[in-house]
Amino acid sequence: MKRFILIVIAVIFITVFIPLTIVMIMDKSIDNSKPFNAPETAEQVKVYIPSSDTVAEMDKSAYLAGVVAAEMPAEFECEALKAQAVAARTYLISHIRSGKDEVHKGADICTDSTHCQAFVSEEDFKANRSAELWDKVADAVRDTQSEIVTYKGQPISAVFFSTSPGLTENAENVWGKEVPYLKSVKSKGDELAPHYTSEETISTDDFKRIAEENIENVNWGKKLFSDISRTKSGAIKTIKIGGAEIKGTQLRTFYKLRSTNAEISVSDNSVKFAVKGYGHNVGMSQYGANYMASHGKSYKDILKHYYTGVKIENSK
Repeated sequence: MKRFILIVIAVIFITVFIPLTIVMIMDKSIDNSKPFNAPETAEQVKVYIPSSDTVAEMDKSAYLAGVVAAEMPAEFECEALKAQAVAARTYLISHIRSGKDEVHKGADICTDSTHCQAFVSEEDFKANRSAELWDKVADAVRDTQSEIVTYKGQPISAVFFSTSPGLTENAENVWGKEVPYLKSVKSKGDELAPHYTSEETISTDDFKRIAEENIENVNWGKKLFSDISRTKSGAIKTIKIGGAEIKGTQLRTFYKLRSTNAEISVSDNSVKFAVKGYGHNVGMSQYGANYMASHGKSYKDILKHYYTGVKIENSK
């Protein structure tokens, strides 16, 4: 009988007290003062899809991977993709914190690239490209989890574009407002981009027609174009068309140019625009980022080069 009682006590000690002691020791080893950062796969974001006029709820990581895949060639260097992932996340966080936009119909953000950021679903990307490239993009998002670009503690407007003419632009020269972290910097390697240069040629009659449809007080008794002022990067800041002054950004919009860095010439009743670069030229150049990555620079190096005086911080 005594032997039986001893066996029972031993079983209780092994099954109850030893596990309890282990749990108590482990609990003391956990620093509860440090918040647990849930993976972005556990966070949800509401995305308005204009093409179907619907709002979809998806994992933040899936949304960000879709943005990077749509905005930057997946064949780019891993560090360039990481820089794009951090820029995309920064844009999302900044947009969410600024409050809901009526255009988004209650969602946090939309998939219209002219309003927010472009987006492609994992299913569509894999069907048209490859699962391997999708995994590469998803890794860039995962490897930079929760990281955003900040200036004085606040998420920045992490704008980016395709290709620089060699020098990026100050924000005030494009959008009329100075932004301390969106300053002109050198951008190497952009000349290797497939669309570094482009040309647009239209007839003189079409040039005049487009001007008359979009510009007030055009007078063809004056020169076709004159008084061109340029920024440090070579972009057209202002220009007179038929004596009426417009901004370089307006010229780009009216004549559908790839950038405002353009040389204009007239011959044989036609007007030719010889253009350098692709995009608004403010913030991060994607082809410049890829060049930096191919020469050993990290995604943090890239971001701190194109955004002046910023920090890379955790958004949690």
